[in-house]
Amino acid sequence: LWGRSEQDYGIRLNSTYVQYTGNANDFAASGEVYTNGAFGNGFTVGQPFVLTAIAGSPQTWVTAIGDYWGNLTHRRAYRGDIAEILTYDRRLDDRERQEIERYLMAKWLGTVPAPVLADRLLPHAGTLAVNAGASVDLHGSSATLSALLGAGVIGNGQPATSLLTVGADDAEFAFAGSVTGNVAVSKTGAGRVVFAGQNTLSGPLTVEAGTLTLASDASSVTGLVYRLDASQPATLTFLADGSNVTAWADAEGSGFAFATTNDLNCPVYNAALFGGRGGLHFGRGGARGRMLGSGVTNAQTVFAVNMIRDQSNDNGGFWGKEGQDSGLRIGNTTWYWPGNNNDFHYGGAGGLVAVNGIVSNSVVTVGQIHLVTSVNGARQTFRPAIGDYWGSSQWTSRYYRGDVAEILVFDRNLTALERQTVEAALMAKWFPAGSGSVLPSSAAVTVQAGGTLDLAGGAFTVASLSGGGCVSNGALTVTGSVAPEGELCVTAAAQLTGTLVL
Repeated sequence: LWGRSEQDYGIRLNSTYVQYTGNANDFAASGEVYTNGAFGNGFTVGQPFVLTAIAGSPQTWVTAIGDYWGNLTHRRAYRGDIAEILTYDRRLDDRERQEIERYLMAKWLGTVPAPVLADRLLPHAGTLAVNAGASVDLHGSSATLSALLGAGVIGNGQPATSLLTVGADDAEFAFAGSVTGNVAVSKTGAGRVVFAGQNTLSGPLTVEAGTLTLASDASSVTGLVYRLDASQPATLTFLADGSNVTAWADAEGSGFAFATTNDLNCPVYNAALFGGRGGLHFGRGGARGRMLGSGVTNAQTVFAVNMIRDQSNDNGGFWGKEGQDSGLRIGNTTWYWPGNNNDFHYGGAGGLVAVNGIVSNSVVTVGQIHLVTSVNGARQTFRPAIGDYWGSSQWTSRYYRGDVAEILVFDRNLTALERQTVEAALMAKWFPAGSGSVLPSSAAVTVQAGGTLDLAGGAFTVASLSGGGCVSNGALTVTGSVAPEGELCVTAAAQLTGTLVL
């Protein structure tokens, strides 16, 4: 019936039974055989039946159907009718096997009701958070979500395309992770969705409604006071040794900077930190690393990409008010939450904390890069300091011990989408991920009437573009066909090297 091509090995039938434990030439000799869902190998001539054959171990070979051996001496050809064959590369558990058997018996024999299988494997219009280092394999199924959060991976390695629909119920969110494999993405709903990660999806991308923003940074969010970025060593000033940092300047060029108060408390630059992007060591060897801001500023929302090296932080001051017990601090592996009046994001005063974009999560893991978001209930005005911001002569151990990659400070309370956009951009930038663009150059893009693809100032190349919506705010190269449906608005700088289809 079915077996290894040109070999005497496979599933064999005799007059009224499937050869089961005959010898080593039988596929299921060390496994199991079921007929119509029941353990056993008998069947009735002239009546259709469902056969399940399970080998004792996985097999790898070229398959043939019918006279799979093809031996001229032993003409062992199958004589019968075949309706459907399903082959799996692993041993199914009993529940899985029974579901498949009931499905086939309902379809071909009509002897049992069709099994009740879930029409969706994820809750409809729910929120899915895939954290950094985690992944979700859709495995050929499709899903409709309101929001997709985190910095992990969602993909599909099956031949059947999975349709991932996001933005249901007009939800707005930012996703820092990656969509990979045989996945088609559809943006629905009137809200704005932000993709900031590196995506390699092979299916089409469709904007049905609302706005899909492809953000490679957080430049669209207003209110930034300063940004300290260790991946830009030109913003650092060193001692003669080339590693001890005495000043760290705003990467946006405002002139604002942080400087050490003496050469003994310098953080140490290491170009190998954070995947080779570079970072600053604070608190090395008991040094109370401390850098003082060059003036008084406003602050309400703070983002910091960093990593603790151990569990030695005890009220470890990271960033806060110069000379005062007030700021962003960590104890052991927790950014204090809800904290008290000494915590910048004190929950009792309307504050908010998030780790890796998950609100009210304040726990981190030693040795893993993380992003902490700290929001005060009201705008604060003070002179900031990094590291041992209090500088207490009594509490001398309250300084941050860890590595710092980037700090952003905004002078206002960002909207939820703005906050998620900044978080997504930072996680996509600093967290380990594969190389690539927010949108692969092989993407087939459709922007339907009423929908907008916002390039957020970036430059992208796609394989094709169609629809009656709008593409704006950036540069777009289309290497294949451009097929307007009604009026296709492209206000982005466009380079069309393919075919215009009218």
